[in-house]
Amino acid sequence: MAGTILVGVDDSDSAHMAALKAGALAKALDSELHVISVYSNVISGMPRTRASFGDEEVNAVMRAREGKLAQAREYAAETARGVADELRRKYPSLTVHDRGVEGAAGPAIIEESLRLDVDMVVVGNKRVQGMSRILGSVANTVARGVECDLHVVNTSKK
Repeated sequence: MAGTILVGVDDSDSAHMAALKAGALAKALDSELHVISVYSNVISGMPRTRASFGDEEVNAVMRAREGKLAQAREYAAETARGVADELRRKYPSLTVHDRGVEGAAGPAIIEESLRLDVDMVVVGNKRVQGMSRILGSVANTVARGVECDLHVVNTSKK
């Protein structure tokens, strides 16, 4: 195949299992693997109106917000790098790229799949309570939005 595979990860067992499957698929299909971790760009604590606070208070809130955003960005990058490093050790000949991506998980995975023009996206199937919810919300969003093959890993069994 010699294509490209994308997997989104966080620090959950489900994401780890999906990443391991993505690595095995990438190795078997002689594909490159992109491991991404998404961080939120929405951080609470912003004043509703500038008029209700002085410039000093607004600046303090903005500095705190930027600090939290920088922490989230670094945590996502470290998460992706940690998983990618594990896959590089397990599959030394595999080309693995890693990065943190800003946004909401499902839409960010879709956007990255389009940006990278991947051949396959791998997601975990974190089962949610109730008969009407077969896929978790991220997997459900990704399934409806990707324009490539999708591999859903059953992560409900250990």
